[in-house]
Amino acid sequence: MKSSLSILVILVVGVVLHTFLPWYSIALAGIAGALLVPQGSAAKAFAWGALAGAVLWGAYAGYLNMQNGGVMAGRLGEMLGGLPGNRMIYLSTVLGGVYCGLGAVVGHFARGLVRA
Repeated sequence: MKSSLSILVILVVGVVLHTFLPWYSIALAGIAGALLVPQGSAAKAFAWGALAGAVLWGAYAGYLNMQNGGVMAGRLGEMLGGLPGNRMIYLSTVLGGVYCGLGAVVGHFARGLVRA
């Protein structure tokens, strides 16, 4: 129950923040999710934050890729050593998960500091 609520909070906050802030808003969403919904450990906070961040950035990268017919991902892939466009979407998904997971760990420890 806590995990699905945490994912939902991160997704909603991430979408709202991404409207106004640049790429680092995903980490802020992870922080907010971990502050609002306590997890049992830092590992759980990272795992659920990483899952939510990967879903959010992966879906958004896929949506943008469909909007431009895969041109942008293909060009970025060429710049990064000839990667295919779909690998760029996978890379965005992984990076979004890592950034959000690390943000969730920061939020988890910040929640512990506020409690103490």
